[in-house]
Amino acid sequence: LQARVEALANGPPPEFVAGATFHGAAVNFANAKFAEALAKYQAFAKDHPTSALVPDAALRAGFCQVQLKQFDEAAKTLAPLTDANKYPKTADQALLWLGKAQLGIAAAADPNNPADRDAKLKAALDSLKKASERAGQLAGQNDADAKLRRADALFEYADALQVAKQFDPAAQTYEQLWNEQALPTRREELLARLAGALGAAGKLDASNQRCDEFRRTFKDGVLTPVVAFRQAENAYAKAVEFAKANPNRGADAKAKFEEAGSRYKEVTDK
Repeated sequence: LQARVEALANGPPPEFVAGATFHGAAVNFANAKFAEALAKYQAFAKDHPTSALVPDAALRAGFCQVQLKQFDEAAKTLAPLTDANKYPKTADQALLWLGKAQLGIAAAADPNNPADRDAKLKAALDSLKKASERAGQLAGQNDADAKLRRADALFEYADALQVAKQFDPAAQTYEQLWNEQALPTRREELLARLAGALGAAGKLDASNQRCDEFRRTFKDGVLTPVVAFRQAENAYAKAVEFAKANPNRGADAKAKFEEAGSRYKEVTDK
């Protein structure tokens, strides 16, 4: 008995102690206490270096750093965890959050150096696309959680494409997700994004069709003002197109601009 007590006192902490520490950090993260969770995850790796949970702790530390907008630190934490050979079950998550960190890095880039910003945006897009591809591979192995992670990664990828002003491929990605019915809890958000991306890509009729679909499907949706604004933008763009193509039809052009104005008023009245 004495030997067992001495071994317990002098040896590494039991695994259940490590587990309790790890899950305590997880509770902090779930409650949006990211700074506290980060400190615990980082301490965990130091205090329990032989635990099987060390890679997961590092991964979640990276999540915390992204949430805290510590984007450079997050990228350094997450990059080693994107190797699918070493981390086959979690590499897609590391790639997703690395992409988020890289988007933050791109947003903070020098506005007077657009080439640098574009390169950083491309790195983010590459990471997010790889995240969706890797999660898709796992989903093909009957991993239900990976199927949802693939859809989340594609949503983030489409959002990043919009940041990069690549509106047409963004619209295609949103439409893919919409048609797959991949994100049942985010359908309203997804359709609003799709309508917006189509409009930004200059596909005004297609955008208006999606806006009308939104109004039918989500009559009291919280994103209705966003969709209404997109329809106003579309109406204005159509008025400009008409005026340029028909310089001798001033009255008709005026009517179209008035229509756009009434749509903008609808947004401000909400």
